Amino acid sequence: MFLKNMENAHSNIDSLLDMDFLRNKLTELSRLQDTYKFGNQNKGIFTNNIIDAIVDSQLQDRNMEDLLRLGIGGTFGQNNQWSSMLEGGKGWGNLNLSRRF
Repeated sequence: MFLKNMENAHSNIDSLLDMDFLRNKLTELSRLQDTYKFGNQNKGIFTNNIIDAIVDSQLQDRNMEDLLRLGIGGTFGQNNQWSSMLEGGKGWGNLNLSRRF
């Protein structure tokens, strides 16, 4: 029982240090999501880490724009076997195109 309580205490401390309560409150108040789906069949996606970038910029000595990551992509083709994702942030970008076999 003691070990279980210690494990819970460490988890709670880690949660406080990571500012999870602030992330959850900002998500609740702003209604921002990490992933948005769009298109007729929800094949397109838009991803972001806006909430994490805001909170992490306050925890670290960095600017929000340095931590911000955005992406757009989706699936296409017969049986949605193709997928693509274009993502990036300040000073970097990545294009991923893949196919399921």
